[in-house]
Amino acid sequence: MAQSLISIEKFNFEASSLGCEWKRFSTEFNSYLVINEMETQPDNIKLHFFTLLMGFKSVELIKNLQITDADKKVFKKVLEAIERYFLPASNF
Repeated sequence: MAQSLISIEKFNFEASSLGCEWKRFSTEFNSYLVINEMETQPDNIKLHFFTLLMGFKSVELIKNLQITDADKKVFKKVLEAIERYFLPASNF
């Protein structure tokens, strides 16, 4: 794994638009994974980096997601659940 000099700004849980903040953070985090050659790392490693970079409040957020405990260990399932949390579907 490459040593990165790049960091990303933590998720702003106080942002006026959490949906926009999630889009920003998730885009930056995905770039961070690519730059650091972490896409193939085990889910537990990616989840630890995710919570570290998102900030401590993300640990509580993940605990409260409406997914199974098993899914809370699957990186993709956690991201999908957080996306649904911050970007709920519109009924138009």
